[in-house]
Amino acid sequence: MKLIRLTIHNMASIGDAIIDFSAKPLADSEVFLISGKTGAGKSTILDCICLALFASAPRFRNTRINGAASDNSANEQINVNDPRQILRRNTGEGFTLLEFRGNNDVNYIARWSVQRARKKINGKLQKKNWTLENTDKKITLTKDAEIQQEIAAAIGLDFNQFCRTVMLAQGEFTRFLNSNDSDKSEILSKITGTDIYSRIGIRIFERFKAEESTLNTLKIKTDGITLLSDEEINEKNLELSAISDTNNTLQKRIRLESELLDCRKQKYTTEREISLLTVKIHKLETEVKSLIVTRDMIAAENTAVEGELTALEAELEKYDNATALLEDAPRLIGNAESILKLRKETETEKNSIILGNKKLEETIFPLKKAALQEITVLSDRIGNTDDAIKKLTSDLLSMDLAGLRKQKEQLISRRIEFQNLAIMIQNYRECVKKHEISKKELQDKKDDLNTTVENKERIKVPLEIAEKKLALYSEAYDKLFASSEKILCSIRGALNEGDTCPVCRQIITKALPSEDDIKSIIAEHKENLDKAAAERNSIRDEIAGLDAKIKSLADYINTLENKLKKDSSVTDSRQKADSKCKELGIDGTEKVTDALIERKVSDTIAMIDRTDKTLRAGEKVENEIHSRNKSLKSLWEEYQKKKDSLNKIEIDIQNIKTQETVSRNRINKNCKTADDMATQIIAEIEGSRYVDFFKQDISVFIERLKYDHGSYSELLKRIVNLRNTMCIRKNDLENLDRIITSIKIKLQGLSEDSISVTVKQGDIHKYATDLLMTISSTTQQIDDAKARLVAITAEYARLLSAAGYDDAIPDDIEANILKLEQQIRDNDIKYGAVNSLLKSNSEQSKKLDSLIKEYEEQNKVLEKWKILYEIFGDSEGKKFRKIAQSYILAELIDAANHYMKNLSDRYRLRIEPGTFVILVEDSWQGYTLRSASTISGGESFLVSLSLALALSDIGSDFSVDILFIDEGFGSLSGDALQMAVSTLRLLHSRSGRKVGIISHVDELRERIPTQINVIREGESTQSMITIS
Repeated sequence: MKLIRLTIHNMASIGDAIIDFSAKPLADSEVFLISGKTGAGKSTILDCICLALFASAPRFRNTRINGAASDNSANEQINVNDPRQILRRNTGEGFTLLEFRGNNDVNYIARWSVQRARKKINGKLQKKNWTLENTDKKITLTKDAEIQQEIAAAIGLDFNQFCRTVMLAQGEFTRFLNSNDSDKSEILSKITGTDIYSRIGIRIFERFKAEESTLNTLKIKTDGITLLSDEEINEKNLELSAISDTNNTLQKRIRLESELLDCRKQKYTTEREISLLTVKIHKLETEVKSLIVTRDMIAAENTAVEGELTALEAELEKYDNATALLEDAPRLIGNAESILKLRKETETEKNSIILGNKKLEETIFPLKKAALQEITVLSDRIGNTDDAIKKLTSDLLSMDLAGLRKQKEQLISRRIEFQNLAIMIQNYRECVKKHEISKKELQDKKDDLNTTVENKERIKVPLEIAEKKLALYSEAYDKLFASSEKILCSIRGALNEGDTCPVCRQIITKALPSEDDIKSIIAEHKENLDKAAAERNSIRDEIAGLDAKIKSLADYINTLENKLKKDSSVTDSRQKADSKCKELGIDGTEKVTDALIERKVSDTIAMIDRTDKTLRAGEKVENEIHSRNKSLKSLWEEYQKKKDSLNKIEIDIQNIKTQETVSRNRINKNCKTADDMATQIIAEIEGSRYVDFFKQDISVFIERLKYDHGSYSELLKRIVNLRNTMCIRKNDLENLDRIITSIKIKLQGLSEDSISVTVKQGDIHKYATDLLMTISSTTQQIDDAKARLVAITAEYARLLSAAGYDDAIPDDIEANILKLEQQIRDNDIKYGAVNSLLKSNSEQSKKLDSLIKEYEEQNKVLEKWKILYEIFGDSEGKKFRKIAQSYILAELIDAANHYMKNLSDRYRLRIEPGTFVILVEDSWQGYTLRSASTISGGESFLVSLSLALALSDIGSDFSVDILFIDEGFGSLSGDALQMAVSTLRLLHSRSGRKVGIISHVDELRERIPTQINVIREGESTQSMITIS
């Protein structure tokens, strides 16, 4: 992941700031410093990066304080871990915006913002607004879940991983070195993310307990199953067989007695059926007699209908003379009505002609005259306007407006070109000035570099002297201190005057000094050694500072030289200015002065004003022509409307005349058709009484003929209906006679007694047919029932004999059947109980086999989980976490030693296998091992820094190009500080990562030239950021 640009607005103490990591000097620096006074807002920069990426920041996520605090601006409560409280006091809105390129090579802009209601400083804090824009695809995400998913895909780190690998946790490692095992485990979980091993250990514990519980449950289920013995199973099977045999015997007796009861019931039912059918036959005989009476009545009614028909036929004979005319009456009536219709249409056409002529004289002819007069007036006005336009157009052409406009545009372009020339010349002068400043700066830096190199060369001799001096003092001290006090005492006790001292190699000329004198000599040597070391270290620090300055100056000189070589701004700006002078006819850039350009511009503006005056006069004529053309267009439109109106009047006149001609033709045609039809009708009714009616009034003729035609038609209809009725009744009587004859044959011996009951004549034929079918069906049923009764009587006698009864069934036979059925039910219950017991025993046996097999399989599973449980599992997950952390810590220690080589040549880190005990191997003390908690503050920081740098290498596949360090440098000075800074510079060459150090230590400002300065002046609540 590559950080590009961070924009901050009203966050904590920072008002407005832009930090461009992709621009110089930050882009070219291996290490840069974020400096400022305590509380100025240095750590706010890291908070803003985290807020943009994760909507949270370490200062809010890591707080252990619960509860809420008062928001003084809006008089409301806000949680102490709420990131919104980072909004700067007395402001209405704030945001942080981070531009970066993800590890997926996609460019993003992450923005986190918060504001108060209506952006007022005393408004209520609103919800945060968090967005992520994919600038390559122009897609913006606004939902938290979508942003979190895309951030994970872009940088491959969550919030905690980001903080561990981007913001070094050396402070946590410092606390780690001085903690007990329990606290060390918690700190390691926090800084290395090993809490997953706790969860795995807990899951192993839970899984083992679950498998153990499952095994115990299976054991309980297995112990709870009891089975029958083989003897008990045989006894139960014999009992089932005996019950089945008894039930079979009882069921046979029940079936026999049930059949005997059913047969008796059938015999009674059949006898009852024969009796009912006999009664039904007697009732049917009565209905047959009623049918015969009804038949005689129908015959009498038929005779009366014959008399009525004879009378109607006699009345029809009165119409013999007009029969043909009445039958053709509908056609004659239709023709007469057509004549009336034609005469009415003729009157309508005549009225239409009169109204059309009246409209022409009173309305249309006056309108035509007025339209002709208006057209003449408009034609004259159009001619006058057109003449005026032609004259104005001629005047306009003589002014040549197009040429004047082109001339004005050329003059304006020339004025702009002179102004551009002035800008180009000014740009050229500024480029020359900047180039000279850069050349002077380059020479100054070269002089400074030469001076620094000379200074370094001058102090090499003092360094060599100091190194030799330190070596001599160190050798003398080591020889003196190498022997223990006991050895010194034994040597001193063996020496006499004249012997050679093993320490100073001098001849002993007098008595040896006391032990206090020897200790004083050792202390004196130690003091001389420390002074020599301090002197040597001071010279080294000075050389290291000079080396850093030489490298910084050399890099800067190289950058300036490359910049000067690549800088073509002077040449380019001169070429552009020369080219523009040539275009404008000016001889050379060097001869151009501001006064010359100003005079050229003034002359051009004067020419523009003169041209513009002539143009305005021409444009006035042009506007007049436009106005006259507009008026001419309106006159032509009005003229055309009047012409259209006149054409419409002419069309109306022609339509009225055409309609009059059509109407007169219709009148002539209708009169001729009506006369022809009247002549034809008179010819057809000649000699009848209807001629006089027609000649007097056709309407009366129509009414009289309609009445007579109706009377005649009704009489014919009645005669036809009576004839049809007689024919139908004759057929019905013949059919009825045939049915009655069939019935008498079925009912032999039918009595001749008369009755007065009759049947409805409308249903007589259906009634007779149904009666015949009913009688036939009933007689057949009686014959069938008698045949069945014979068979049932024989079967009844057979069943009585089989059951052991004499002539009749006992009265308690039904009770006996119920008793036998109850015995069978009791036996079935016993059978079911025994059979269920045997079936349950079989199922339990199969279940027991399955449980035993399942128990054995579960026991194998439990053994596997027991091994994992004993090694890794516990209810809190501490066991596995501690094992994993010890291995991870060992790897961290090994990686940290690579950084310790650069930080200090004195210490190496060691760890007791399987523990959290970190030891320090001290090369200055004969490589002795001691607890890391015993080292000093500055040395402790170096150890913590090496561990934190090693941790930052984890997950380097998803690393960020900048590493931030936010604490601890105040404990270093001299060589240690220089070695720490040099090691951090090496980090860039090894992994390509830059290092940003957050500190207020002044000594760092001298050693790190590239700085982000967070500045707060006086009592101001707002900090500013500068980059140098």
